[in-house]
Amino acid sequence: MKLFFLLLVLCTGVNSVGKALSVFFISPKMKTYLMSTAHTCWRNCGDNEADHHHIFWSCPKLRPFWENILRVMQCILGQQIPLTFTTLYLGDLPEAITGNDKYLLKILTVAAKKAITRKWLQTDPPTITNWLEIIKEIHEMERLTFLLRLKNDLYCASWEKWTMFLLNEENSC
Repeated sequence: MKLFFLLLVLCTGVNSVGKALSVFFISPKMKTYLMSTAHTCWRNCGDNEADHHHIFWSCPKLRPFWENILRVMQCILGQQIPLTFTTLYLGDLPEAITGNDKYLLKILTVAAKKAITRKWLQTDPPTITNWLEIIKEIHEMERLTFLLRLKNDLYCASWEKWTMFLLNEENSC
């Protein structure tokens, strides 16, 4: 009955991103509520109240991941980006980031969230290598999509800074 009520609330009162996170990715706090037994963060940080914010952002074991990818994002875009939950996770980007940089930054942050979900229930957090592999997968799908739509010039403009980063990866960041 608790699960039914929870799904009903999620489907009627939360935005679609929140619904997907809550339904498909059960946090230890949610599991504790559903099963009436205590569940701690699976990354072994010691948190007994590990909700989605903790699992995706504030877990101390995850902090180096966010710091490392932020450093690379800043290198790719050539701009300072704040290390905040609202910016990197919720996508509230600074006004200075516009156009193709904004498009690319959104993809980079989506890849970060995907890297975290791929390591769901695992003690080790995602690595920068995991994140880069996901971006390369997205990049290839975007390339094919733009080619099929005959928008290669738009693809080149949107991914220019990523392409330059890959060409200079050994010498940069």
